[in-house]
Amino acid sequence: DINASSDGTKLFYFQHTFYIFDDEKTQEMNPVGVLRDPERDIVYSANIPYFAVIDQHVHAPNNETINLAIRALPLLGAPFKALTVNQLLWGYSDALVELLHIAGVLPTKELYLQLNNSEQDATMQSAVHTGRGDINRIGEYLQWDGNKSVDRWATPYSNMANGTEGYFFRPAIHNVKNLTAFVPDVFRSAKIQQNQSVKHHGIHTLRYVIPKWELVNASVYPPNAEWFSFGPSGLLNLSSSYYGAPVFASKPYFLDGDDSLKDAIVYEKGSKGEQDREEIDTFIDVEPITGVSINVAKRLQATLLIQPSDKPTAIKNMRRTYLPLFCATEAAQFPPLKAEQFKNRVYAPLNAVFALRMTVILVGGCLFVSMLVILATRKAKRRRTILVQGGSAQGRRTTENERSRLLQEG
Repeated sequence: DINASSDGTKLFYFQHTFYIFDDEKTQEMNPVGVLRDPERDIVYSANIPYFAVIDQHVHAPNNETINLAIRALPLLGAPFKALTVNQLLWGYSDALVELLHIAGVLPTKELYLQLNNSEQDATMQSAVHTGRGDINRIGEYLQWDGNKSVDRWATPYSNMANGTEGYFFRPAIHNVKNLTAFVPDVFRSAKIQQNQSVKHHGIHTLRYVIPKWELVNASVYPPNAEWFSFGPSGLLNLSSSYYGAPVFASKPYFLDGDDSLKDAIVYEKGSKGEQDREEIDTFIDVEPITGVSINVAKRLQATLLIQPSDKPTAIKNMRRTYLPLFCATEAAQFPPLKAEQFKNRVYAPLNAVFALRMTVILVGGCLFVSMLVILATRKAKRRRTILVQGGSAQGRRTTENERSRLLQEG
């Protein structure tokens, strides 16, 4: 359902997000003969609720509920857990999660990092500005999932859903260095900064990326304190969004992050970094005349803080590490056919207008030059007429004087 406000400035809609398993695409990304099934494929991952209890015990060692959970850890959980791909992505439940729910630490009996087919999305309206009355505000969020504030961060401003979703922005952004986008996956708005020009199927675009200062430690950039950025640079603290669990978001492979994050991890197939920025960084390529996003890639890495503890003793020798859980990519771009349609509908009329404008200027210039030539010619003729007439009179005076002189001599 899509509805507009009575004054035409607001558009209300239900932003229902869901994910499906695409077997065909999955097989394209894997070796021939290797089948993938997210219901069966097993991954071994750090146990999020386990380390959430450890982290909360570090910060609140006298909390009775947390102490109860600490004593139950050897019986109900293990530091690392075998999960299916679906469980890791969309949530799971076990004895430890149920205990934390009963104790009031978790509001549900399931733990998830990413909602799929959320009931809240289907029942709570979002709203954006239509641009009526102020075209520069087109697409800006007015509320997200029924709320004007996400209530997860430290200040009223940081809790606001500012900017657009990133699919489009205000028109005429040729000289706009910074844009604002709201990212529902991490419940916050972020500045994106123009850093280069890129062509996509013949369409000129401006590329916007997340600048490094958006994710640096608050001691380096104090405004980031409102996002609880008190850990290593390159991390976005999401613990307030995941019930106190030490979950963080970052760019894949800790791109633009502190060296300590990268040095602590050894990747089986090798790490990626600055030389792979095109492949692992988030960017939005925006066509500057219309403000439409032509090529978009959103890439995030979910990370869990694991740390040692004497209770339980099984992890007392563990090194404090920010451990990547998984990377996720959402990408979309104009296919060649759509790009041609865009150029025909946007560039062709503009080129025609430009050609007409140049023709008018050229014709006007020719007319102006012609008028100057005509005026100059008329002025020159007038001057020649005066000079000729003046020369005849002088000649007559000379002849009469000569005749008088000869008569006197004769």
